[in-house]
Amino acid sequence: MNREVEIKVSIKNSIDQAIEILKQKGIELSLPKVQEDTVFCNYDGDYTDRHNQEGAMFFRIRKQDGGYIFTVKQPRLNSLDCIEHETKIEDPVAITKMLELLGYHQVDIFIKKERRKAKMGEYEICLDNVFDLGVFVELEKMTDGKDSEKIQDELYEYVKTLGLSISDRIFEGYDILMWKKEKDLE
Repeated sequence: MNREVEIKVSIKNSIDQAIEILKQKGIELSLPKVQEDTVFCNYDGDYTDRHNQEGAMFFRIRKQDGGYIFTVKQPRLNSLDCIEHETKIEDPVAITKMLELLGYHQVDIFIKKERRKAKMGEYEICLDNVFDLGVFVELEKMTDGKDSEKIQDELYEYVKTLGLSISDRIFEGYDILMWKKEKDLE
């Protein structure tokens, strides 16, 4: 089972300061990649409620490096603990039409970010500059799903050792944060 367990923290540092701090810790980040995400769900109510419902599924089409990646996510413990599968696709319009036939619709949000990544053992660390939201560090680990809450705590403890000026632990994905911002629900 592909289960992605992650944590996110908002950071006060500028993106350049965060890069330098991570570099001093021996973490060499990749060059930045721009990612543009479109999200689909089959729920018309409060988007944030859907993440907490049993069996909820979300689809994402991500534009990156001139290509597209199709992702399905099913939240488990919370929105940062998901069964996740993804694959490259050639025709995002066709995938969109297929999702619509299945009863899914595009959520009225758009996420654009500049992402830099590094691998540290079992962890993937991402430094994200999310347009209209801010700068975040995301740490993730792929697992079989056992002890997800314990893994999230382990990830948070590790991110604290990086020496970044952490202002807040974020318990929601960028899609929910953007939805709340656009609906003035922050």
